[in-house]
Amino acid sequence: MTDRFQTELQLSKQSLAIIQQKKSLLIFPIAHVVINLLLLATVLAPLITLEKTAWEIGKISEKSYFIFFMIVLLYFAVTNLITLIFNAALSFCAIQHIQNKPYTIGGGLKTALSRVATLYCWKVLMVTFGAYVRFSEYWLDDWPTSSTATNVLCGVRWRIAVLFIVPVLIIENLGPWNAVKRSAQLLKNTWGTSLIYRARANMIVFIISLIALLPFFIGLFVGHETAITLGTSVSAVLLIIITVFHSATQIILVSALYLFANGVDASRYYDTALLKEAFRSMGKK
Repeated sequence: MTDRFQTELQLSKQSLAIIQQKKSLLIFPIAHVVINLLLLATVLAPLITLEKTAWEIGKISEKSYFIFFMIVLLYFAVTNLITLIFNAALSFCAIQHIQNKPYTIGGGLKTALSRVATLYCWKVLMVTFGAYVRFSEYWLDDWPTSSTATNVLCGVRWRIAVLFIVPVLIIENLGPWNAVKRSAQLLKNTWGTSLIYRARANMIVFIISLIALLPFFIGLFVGHETAITLGTSVSAVLLIIITVFHSATQIILVSALYLFANGVDASRYYDTALLKEAFRSMGKK
């Protein structure tokens, strides 16, 4: 096990310790998963009807295709915003908790809802300007010297530069554009440029998720309707649990790193040395 992997693992454990201490924080990831699943179930009904109609008449009309497209588009727009709102609420509560400041779950959600317009604008900025930046980073050789890369992103790649965007939006009350610059500046000032976030622990989550699919595959192998239903249900529950805990630990960890970058003492819950090692330069092994 490498030192980098140990750093990731220990930081994740320390984030989980916060969840164990304040289990009510799980309300946020559970809520957005449940709401999104309910919305999915609601959306599937008209989509199935459209698909059934298309099969019956042998083709799909332009109007039906447009309705199908708009339903799917609206679903993703709404679910992404809901996820962002609950993530922002969790980030606010985590930041208060790490600083040992009073807070309530309802207060965290209220704070996030008060910034819903800004959060929505951030989503729009991410899928427009963010897509342009990611494309430019990959295709343009002179991108690192461009004014956007140096003045807005402070020499930090987009994926890393916006890591603190939710804490900045929810705590510092900045607009999306200024929040991007603020997030990038915090990362540059604390860890430098050309950074890589230590995300190797995500591989463990992926492997665990594959293991969680075993009941489903066992049900398929058995072939009985009851076995398939039971296996699918067990795998679905396990995947939801994995998603909830992984999402919560990642948001709490990012909140802790944000505080660390602002010079706030987080040593009550995190090893400061590990927070310093949370990022590495692309040139370092």
